[in-house]
Amino acid sequence: HCRPAGPNHLWDLELPGRGTAVVARYDDGPRLFVWGYRGQGADVREVLLCVDPITGRPFWERRYSDFISDIIYNRYAIGAPAVDAETGNVYLMPTPGLFVCLDRHGTQLWQHSMMESFGRLTFPNGRTGAPAIDGDLVILNCITSNWGRQGPARNRFYAFDKRCGEPV
Repeated sequence: HCRPAGPNHLWDLELPGRGTAVVARYDDGPRLFVWGYRGQGADVREVLLCVDPITGRPFWERRYSDFISDIIYNRYAIGAPAVDAETGNVYLMPTPGLFVCLDRHGTQLWQHSMMESFGRLTFPNGRTGAPAIDGDLVILNCITSNWGRQGPARNRFYAFDKRCGEPV
């Protein structure tokens, strides 16, 4: 999918989406994490792509099925990954609310279904945002609905241990 580009570009990458790309530096060189999607309708897959920012050569790719939402992909942002400077791990919440932690090689270390565990809601305009890292925590903002005092749909923040994924 990467090809040489015009005089103002080193390379060009075809991956639709309004996610925000993130650059991380590792001992063996920088990585660019690009968040987008491929396909249409029932066949759409959200894609986290890790590429060399100098050459555009892909290192790895992870795909996530949008099995439940009604996102209008060509109109709204779908969020962004976050990279922890200390561990090098990559955190991401695809549209269906599967909060994942990957190592720098794309291996999944842990995952939470924010819908099943916390009642996360989905909307046509995405609202996934990006995780935030603060010390040993990785923090998400989700609109959730649940039972009791947590019943009404509201924006809520959830914090997890960034290494093991345990809720804090």
